[in-house]
Amino acid sequence: MRKAILAFLLGVLALYPFTDLPDARLGAAALPLLVASIRFHSLRVPAWFALGFAWALLRASWILATGLPPALEGEPLVIEGTVAGLPRDYERALNFDMDVAAVTGMGREWLSPGRVRLSWYGRKRILVPGETWRFAVKLKEPLQKSAI
Repeated sequence: MRKAILAFLLGVLALYPFTDLPDARLGAAALPLLVASIRFHSLRVPAWFALGFAWALLRASWILATGLPPALEGEPLVIEGTVAGLPRDYERALNFDMDVAAVTGMGREWLSPGRVRLSWYGRKRILVPGETWRFAVKLKEPLQKSAI
């Protein structure tokens, strides 16, 4: 049993060196190995390794899939949410994070992308963490996503 647990953990850790996530269908390759391990006991440890890798890959894919839908990028939207953390005041803009509760635009409501980073240009307002605000925005995906 210890070998199986260690193999599963090593399978999870095997995903960490990847800079981009491999195709999630790669995780499906663990299924034939898992079925074969029922008949061939020598394949049990590799099957647990593959299962750990597949689990980590699918979990990371689900986490990253909850981002901004591509149809909304650059479209005028109205978001409502809570200021999260302290705003950063720069020369041209006020940058802050917001936990989005509601997104409306293009004639319907959308699933919240979670936490977004906003830049408010021009007006210098004092934002307090925990305040609820509603903004007209144009969102875009961050330049780089991270699974961790």
